[in-house]
Amino acid sequence: MGYDPQRYYTGRGPLEAASIGIGLTEDDIAFRCNLITEKDGLLADYSSGHITSEEARILIEAVDKDLVNSCRFHAGVSYRHLLVMKKR
Repeated sequence: MGYDPQRYYTGRGPLEAASIGIGLTEDDIAFRCNLITEKDGLLADYSSGHITSEEARILIEAVDKDLVNSCRFHAGVSYRHLLVMKKR
């Protein structure tokens, strides 16, 4: 994603993975990601209107289905989710 995750802090991804029961390997890089609301090209809401977990799961599964095998999206709770990428 443009920077070395071994050198720079990647955020709370590993904690998010643990909280939803996703095991990580040494080759995984985990990023927390949020569903948001965008309006006219601007961030309108950081939590997608506090989307329900059920609604969010449908969206996250759709996004995950369309991606290549080098990364996976995992549904979490409400607007909080997980992206796991393999180190290259």
